[in-house]
Order: sequence, then structure tokens, then C-alpha cells
Amino acid sequence: MIRHYMGLTALALVIGAPSVGAQRARAHSSITWSAGAGMSVPTGDLSTGAANGFHVQGTSSYRRLGWPIDVRAELAYHHFGEKDYTVAGARPGQTINYTGKSSSIAGVVDASYSLNTIGRMRPYLLGGPGVYNTRAELTRAGGTPTTSSETKVGMNVGGGMNFSLVGRRAYLEARYHHVDQAAWIPITLGVRF
Repeated sequence: MIRHYMGLTALALVIGAPSVGAQRARAHSSITWSAGAGMSVPTGDLSTGAANGFHVQGTSSYRRLGWPIDVRAELAYHHFGEKDYTVAGARPGQTINYTGKSSSIAGVVDASYSLNTIGRMRPYLLGGPGVYNTRAELTRAGGTPTTSSETKVGMNVGGGMNFSLVGRRAYLEARYHHVDQAAWIPITLGVRF
């Protein structure tokens, strides 16, 4: 009889222990979602053939109680406006006119570190690697558009500020994205869920 109760107790512990552990893990960690949009400003070589544009992004962040960082996954779309520019031709005094535009879809994983609270605002730093698919379209004056697309690994660094906005948790951030020869700075206003 005692063996029977000990067997049932052991079985209950084996079955119940993982669920208790999972409940504790959920109590000590959280997942948040956010959505944002804003202006994307091309810099460096990208600014030669693309104008300011816009972006939209969605993120999911994982935070474990006691960890100094959040781990954040992001999917973003950046669209840069058309820009006309001129380059020197092969002959002296010859110029060639072009119109360029570009876009990028990015999948990024960032580490985010929260700094000390300033009043009701909480600043943070973030950065990490990402995979970027960029598409560029170049049109020579009077010609047909030529498009190219490539996928490369890049990186981003930046900072932001969490704050309250109309009863919701909001954020404002600026980052620097760099992929091969292209670089841009998106400025984002978003809300967290």
C-alpha cells in the first residue's frame, strides 16, 4: 500500500514538475510586441541614388527577469524615394542623367539594454546583425529601368526612448543600418503591446 502511494506521488511529481517549472518561467519572463513607422534617411553611397523615404516595422521582444538585456526580433520594410542625379560621361563635358530609387526588407535580431529612467522616460541602446534584401532601380534618362536585387548580412546600432503616450507604451528611436555599401538612418515612432 505504501509502495502504491509512493508510486503515485512519484508519478504526480514527474508529471507536475514540468508544468510548475513552465509556470515559473512564464512568471519570470515576458514577450512584448510593437509596431512602428517613420522616416528613413539614406546616407553614404545610398544617398547618391535615393531620396528620403519611409519605413514600417514590427517587433517582438523577449525579456527574462534578472537579465540586463532584451532580445528583439524585427521585420521591417524601408522604401526610399526617387532621386535624379547626373554623372560624368566618357567624353569631356558629357553628362548622363539618371533616376534612382531603392527599397529594403530586413530581418534583424537585436540586443537592447535599458539605461536609468529619466523622469517618466526610459532610454535604451540596441544593436545587432540582420539579413537585408535590397532592391534598386536605376533609369537612364530616356531609357528603360534596370533593377537589381541582392540579399546580404548587415548590422545596425542605435538608441531610443520608451515613454507613455495616450495611455499606451510608446517608443521613439533612431538607428544606423549598414549593409555592404548602403547605409541609412530610420527614425521610428511606435507603440508596444
